[in-house]
Amino acid sequence: MPLAEVHSLRLLPQRPIIEYVEPAIVVRGLSHRYEPATQRVRRYADPILNSLLRHTLPPTRMPSMMVTWALRDIAFAIYPGEVVAVTGPRGSGKSTLLKLIAGGVGPTIGAVQTRGEVHHIASTGSVEEIPDVVLIDADTFGDDTFEPLRAIVSRAQQRNTAVLIATRDVGLIRLLCTRVLCLEHGVVTSDEDAGESHR
Repeated sequence: MPLAEVHSLRLLPQRPIIEYVEPAIVVRGLSHRYEPATQRVRRYADPILNSLLRHTLPPTRMPSMMVTWALRDIAFAIYPGEVVAVTGPRGSGKSTLLKLIAGGVGPTIGAVQTRGEVHHIASTGSVEEIPDVVLIDADTFGDDTFEPLRAIVSRAQQRNTAVLIATRDVGLIRLLCTRVLCLEHGVVTSDEDAGESHR
């Protein structure tokens, strides 16, 4: 599907989208699960063990495997020039979403498409060249987050770059962001204008 045909992925559009502008980030039906390493070993070892012992012992009775879904069926599009916050409590899937968009991790289900160069900023270090998509994990910055982020966002907006910031800081969202995606238990619960969601 061409990127220009995915305008419907925005859950609650707040302003008209110019038809000829393609999204910088498109997320479609994205789900991601984590499986502990011990359970990955068991998934392969249990059938082999049962096969070896089937003539002498009953099948092994092991506790069922636990799978944690970090994200479930997420869909949205972010356009050039938007500064979007992804927020939610700890464990809601914010950092996982950024990793999937950055390409460091592959999704279990669904797809992520980005247009142009993507840069994942996880500290307040300077960015020499602003790319087409900037991903910021603001919760890892520590103290004095606002000024470095404002400088990065200002440069990004001058270049019409799409910015996605993972943060739980309401003040930062109100002052820097145009739109907010709220995550709870790995599901997008709202997609709103930043002013609307934090009045």
